[in-house]
Amino acid sequence: MARAARPPGLLLLLALGASRALAPAPALGADKVVVTLWTARPEAPVVAEMVAAIEHAHPDIELRAVVQPVETYQAALAEAAAAGTLPDILGLPAGAQTQRLRDRLQELSEKASDIIGKDWRKHFSPEVLGEARLGNPTGDDSLYVMPMTTEVLGLWFDVPGFVKAGLTSPPKTLDEMGADAAALRRAGLSPLALGGMNGRALVALFLQIAAQTDAAGLLSAEAGRPAWSQPGMVQAASVWGSLFARGVADQGALTTSRDEAAAAFSEGRARMSPQGSGWLHQARSSGSSEPFKYDPFPFPAVIPQGQASPPLGGVSVGWAMTRNATGSPDTDRATQIVWHDLVVGPGAQAAVNALAGLPAYDGLRPQPPLPGDVQRLYDGFRAQLGGAKPHVIGDPVVEDALVGGLRAIAAGDEAPERAMRAVDAAARGQRLLAR
Repeated sequence: MARAARPPGLLLLLALGASRALAPAPALGADKVVVTLWTARPEAPVVAEMVAAIEHAHPDIELRAVVQPVETYQAALAEAAAAGTLPDILGLPAGAQTQRLRDRLQELSEKASDIIGKDWRKHFSPEVLGEARLGNPTGDDSLYVMPMTTEVLGLWFDVPGFVKAGLTSPPKTLDEMGADAAALRRAGLSPLALGGMNGRALVALFLQIAAQTDAAGLLSAEAGRPAWSQPGMVQAASVWGSLFARGVADQGALTTSRDEAAAAFSEGRARMSPQGSGWLHQARSSGSSEPFKYDPFPFPAVIPQGQASPPLGGVSVGWAMTRNATGSPDTDRATQIVWHDLVVGPGAQAAVNALAGLPAYDGLRPQPPLPGDVQRLYDGFRAQLGGAKPHVIGDPVVEDALVGGLRAIAAGDEAPERAMRAVDAAARGQRLLAR
């Protein structure tokens, strides 16, 4: 079997130990069996904790984990897939990115029955498992990625930072958002840290707008139907463009990485961020029992007398086993052990403890108990997730077309109507190919 090469620029994480005793490992032979893993999320320090926990539980396994910036991860995966050098396990979001690699991944439904237990489905919400399958060909109910963590989309604001700028609450309407942005700019601050180099960040923000202007059309479009040029979707694209025209986000936001945007928000150079429930990890890393300085809020109402965006959410990170992992019985078995621990075992627990996402498996909760303010936010996101609609696009070609259209609208190079017709054309082309 061709083993996974290390792509340039990746950070190799080595397990250095674990902080608590875990279950003894099954014997796999005299030598350690190497299992390889690539991912873009969670962040590198969290993945290091996950590796340490799994290796502590299974001393006969060496888990070689590699973390790459999300902005370049997709290209690295495509290159490795073409060369036949994918690792044994991949961290993937649901939807388009999983679908790009579907032919290189193992089907997981039957394996989950053997590895997790025959009743595994009852421990994951139907909505989360449904999103994990989003983009599958018609009639294909297979599961190619198993969710570890989930998320809810939304915005955050820096509470003391708003107060310093003379603002007392987050914006409730699009006009208020524009006015707040102007006030923040007068104070020498960037209003919204977007991280737009990552195309998924652009899509996530746009979907929150479209959920207000055409919720039904959005669900159809995410599932692959050509609904992108409907009036409500064009209206959402116009609102998207207005974020740049009004200075809520500037042109530089399109070339800022996710990590750079997160740093701008955490360091106080920007006062709003579209991090969603993922920003809870900042509460854990602060290590303080004082009130959390950030508060979440939904995307403001874009329609006069309208409502803010409804919850959108689903799979944040899931784990796939590649076909490369079946090169030998020992590698196959060790990969299954690691995969189990990433989904429902000590690896997943380490991620949940770090608040790297909300648990997909219902048997996991953060340990130790969270401080009061953080618990309030955590419980709020968990409640929203119960009624959240999908937050990803199933087809990779359509996702690429939407990302390109959003960039062109933001830069003023394309009118919303024309850009959305191009996305619709991509969706129609994919439907024709699927017949």
